[in-house]
Amino acid sequence: MPNELDPVTALEHLAAGALLVDVREPDEVAFASYDVANIALVPLSDFAATSHTLPKDRELIMACRSGGRSARAMQFLLDSGYEQVVNLNGGILRWQAEGHPTKGGRVS
Repeated sequence: MPNELDPVTALEHLAAGALLVDVREPDEVAFASYDVANIALVPLSDFAATSHTLPKDRELIMACRSGGRSARAMQFLLDSGYEQVVNLNGGILRWQAEGHPTKGGRVS
């Protein structure tokens, strides 16, 4: 899909200044999280009320456990006028399976 990135490409975009937006709930993030410098935690349960705080002037990579919730959040932002928004294909499940940096436990 044109609005999706695999984890390797996402890491390249993060190194170039993109922001990873994790839409999982706090208990999920406390158990296991993406270990990257450019990250914002905006739970999907609060997304409609808080998403306006996300920058419009940089690429946003939406992420969750497997890619479903982040795809909904991506579409919400696109419908709200954001232009630089993509989804992390496979979420933290794929991220961990491919051996990319995380903190905490293994998500199953």
